[in-house]
Amino acid sequence: RRVRLEKLSETLGKVQDGRRLRHCVRVMIRNGAQRILQRLESAKLPLEPWMREVLLNCCYVEIRIEDTELKLLGLRRQALKPVKEEVLKMMSKTKAERFEDLFVRTLEERHQKLGLASTVGSSCGSEKAARDSSLRQRQTSNSSFDSDKPKETATNDVDPEEVKEEVRRLEEDLSSLRRLLQDMRNNAAAVICNHLRQAEKSAKKHWSQKEGNAWGSRILSLLVSEDFAKRTMKEWEKLAPTATLTQ
Repeated sequence: RRVRLEKLSETLGKVQDGRRLRHCVRVMIRNGAQRILQRLESAKLPLEPWMREVLLNCCYVEIRIEDTELKLLGLRRQALKPVKEEVLKMMSKTKAERFEDLFVRTLEERHQKLGLASTVGSSCGSEKAARDSSLRQRQTSNSSFDSDKPKETATNDVDPEEVKEEVRRLEEDLSSLRRLLQDMRNNAAAVICNHLRQAEKSAKKHWSQKEGNAWGSRILSLLVSEDFAKRTMKEWEKLAPTATLTQ
């Protein structure tokens, strides 16, 4: 772990893209690195102290997003597991058996809606009951030889409504975290653009607009990404004449 952290610290000073830079910082955080702000400062990156703090905070938020997405993926697979099992059972049956099961299920649902007893008369119901009983007997006989069967039944006892509720909660958390991350990036971009505007106003002779745009694009590329930097600088160039007139 120590050797890996040293290699990541060396890589920080060579990175020019924000995605790769944040990936290195996230890996350092997950490996228990200490004094990450000092490591960023020693990497000689063209970032001011507040920019390094924003970068580190964005990495912490991205780690929470990754963990939430991982939990959400597991819950979605758990919620779809009963559906998968039903599909596999249906594929193992013949066309006639699938049609008969569909007929029986439709008739039972209709009886339940009408408030009658959910029983199916004649041969369809009796044949289905016979098959179900034989299937239960085979499952009971195989349970003594299958050591993993108790684990499967334990997972099947989970309430689907609880899983759905947990999925909704995680989706809301994920959405709020993504909004928070986007707001942090937009706020940092607004501060950088305001810094450029103030620099053009106060020291225009020492810092041309071309140099200022190059500096802002490089900083935003390190904080977020090159695409974000191009999009933000293009919007800033459009608003620059309006901002000059209002001042």
